[in-house]
Amino acid sequence: MSSKINLLPNAAKFKAYRQLMRTLNKKLVEWEIGVGVVALVLIIGVGAGVRIWSGKVEKTLNQWKQEFANLGPGVEASQKIKYQAKIVGRVMDERFEYGQAFGAIGKLFPPEVILEKSDFKNEGSFNVAGIVPTDIGVDQVESIIRDINEGKNEYFTKMELKKMSWNPEGWQFEATVYLKT
Repeated sequence: MSSKINLLPNAAKFKAYRQLMRTLNKKLVEWEIGVGVVALVLIIGVGAGVRIWSGKVEKTLNQWKQEFANLGPGVEASQKIKYQAKIVGRVMDERFEYGQAFGAIGKLFPPEVILEKSDFKNEGSFNVAGIVPTDIGVDQVESIIRDINEGKNEYFTKMELKKMSWNPEGWQFEATVYLKT
């Protein structure tokens, strides 16, 4: 005899099929709930991570804004002093042999260096003071001092760094520059 003979009546067959469908339906619902819970946890986790990351980015951005806002007045004063030194240099060039030196003081430092003061000390020297907001600017100031002391500058013979200190705006320096006579 064949093993495929169905000895169950129709009602029993229907009841077994219904029981199988209920079991499959129950497993399907459990899987859907499990996947939904995992998806919800992932969405909440990613959302929290994005909020934390955006807070850090916002904080860094605000720090940068503050640093750039602090540079504004110093750069303006530096440019004003350099402009005044150029004008005085032009006027003095016609009347005074140190006129070229006044102009050279205005051009001595790159734009990154904020020149706060340049005073004619006595015959043959200037006192200069400024702020360097970046480490790259400090390297440039050191390079300028080295070039002057090695005789590579046409207006100055020697430059002595009198003071160098750190403050929140950057590296503050004071120096004396001696003119070639």
